[in-house]
Amino acid sequence: MDPDTASALAFCRRAVARLARVEAGDAAPPATAGEDAPVERALGNGFVADYVVPEDERLLPVRPAHLCAAGLAVEALHEAALANLAALVQARAEVHHYGRIHAVLMGADLEASVLLCDPFWDAWHTALAPGGFVAAIPGRDVLAFGDAASAGALRELDDLCTRMAPALEEPLAERLYRRIDGRWIAMS
Repeated sequence: MDPDTASALAFCRRAVARLARVEAGDAAPPATAGEDAPVERALGNGFVADYVVPEDERLLPVRPAHLCAAGLAVEALHEAALANLAALVQARAEVHHYGRIHAVLMGADLEASVLLCDPFWDAWHTALAPGGFVAAIPGRDVLAFGDAASAGALRELDDLCTRMAPALEEPLAERLYRRIDGRWIAMS
């Protein structure tokens, strides 16, 4: 393996999946121009992920040139990046209780990306929402969740989205998402 391939592969293997944006419907990410655009993948339910490598208090995007040099397909990058995200979430995520909801703190604009970490919801924190999970992700750096069976939690989460999303530079979603059978479904 030549040094450029090894370097690109090592870089890609450190990537974490990041919730990049939320779009209406399940449309594929728009075609991007050139090798400078970050690699993106539609995840369904309007979610789009990109891939970043945490380095020195910043996030470096994975670009098509990295994948090409590493000889990786987007699917292989995605699987590795989800595993890396889960490890990072397990090591760094803090859950804080506020009123009837919980806030997740991660740092590095990765809070909303915790939605992509199945073990967080399916194993580590199931006791916090016995009626099922509902989440608010007004921006990349904001994730709050509550019990779907709690009308108070739903009101608090909705209020959080209503207050925050319009004021953010890069809003993600003004609506709430409910976790059903391992998938996040937009609530009306």
